[in-house]
Amino acid sequence: MNSIELYKELPKTNCGQCDERTCLAFAISVVKGSKYLNLCPFLQEDKLQRLSRSLKKVDITAGILETLRVETVKYNIEEIAGSIGARVVENGIEVRC
Repeated sequence: MNSIELYKELPKTNCGQCDERTCLAFAISVVKGSKYLNLCPFLQEDKLQRLSRSLKKVDITAGILETLRVETVKYNIEEIAGSIGARVVENGIEVRC
């Protein structure tokens, strides 16, 4: 279940009792795993249980890191560092300010 699908199931009161400003923000937080569905005071227990079974944690970190790895190999970091007056060192890039 994605954020929009979950949002469609919420009461859309935007009450803020879950510590989010809107029900859509709450749905996004739940799907990301930073909030629990039971923080919505308007969900009946049976609906809460049904929606909870439909949710699965989505870890986007691995995908982001893989995209960064693929994209960064396209660049010559030493050349770029040199163009801004920096240099590549053992543990990163040294920039003089």
